[in-house]
Amino acid sequence: MADRIVIDPVTRIEGHLRIEAQVDGGKVAAAYSSGTMFRGMELILQGRDPREAWIWAQRICGVCTTVHAHASVYAVEDALGVDIPPNARLIRNLIAGAQHIQDHVIHFYHLHALDWVDVTGALVADPAKTSELAQSISDWPTSSADYFAGVQARVKKIESRGGNAFAEYFVAEAAVSLKQGAGRLIRSETDRGLLVVCDPRLRQMNYGARLRAALPPMAELFDADQVFEWLAALAAAH
Repeated sequence: MADRIVIDPVTRIEGHLRIEAQVDGGKVAAAYSSGTMFRGMELILQGRDPREAWIWAQRICGVCTTVHAHASVYAVEDALGVDIPPNARLIRNLIAGAQHIQDHVIHFYHLHALDWVDVTGALVADPAKTSELAQSISDWPTSSADYFAGVQARVKKIESRGGNAFAEYFVAEAAVSLKQGAGRLIRSETDRGLLVVCDPRLRQMNYGARLRAALPPMAELFDADQVFEWLAALAAAH
């Protein structure tokens, strides 16, 4: 008899993903995936000039923005029968290639790196061995023993005076990253949109208030009904 395995949500991605698999005899016999988060982009795009669609479609994700912009442009071109010149296609490919590299860096360091890193181990880690491991993956010059020793020294200094390295150093770093991520989506005071943070720790943990305080002033919505009402009001205003 086949076993049914459900993973919901799949985390460390932009949005929510549900995976269902039927395993029979130790092998996956069937698998299904579904996106379970309504982003509201359809409502935002209603009534807009199709030539502007890419501007809004790229806001679907704060990491892989460019691919969504390109997909939107391709859809409009296909609908209008537009055939772009070869040089334009080359430029798009260069942009996509650059975004491919940038996307992998952001996804690893901002979304799932902490699953593989023992943060508290920084106090007893060997900077030389850490650098050796890092250099075996990349020759980035900053991945030196001196750099990792510096991080360790900062953490030890905080701990030695009775402080909390997690709260004072790592949460501070996370707050800066969150603020920068929001800044990539909200470019000016006239921008309007929905910033979705799919991490319950921002409400459940003590440090969550500190992370929320790092964001620009904005209304906070905590349930789906509030989100739908806000999106409907935004669409009506435009």
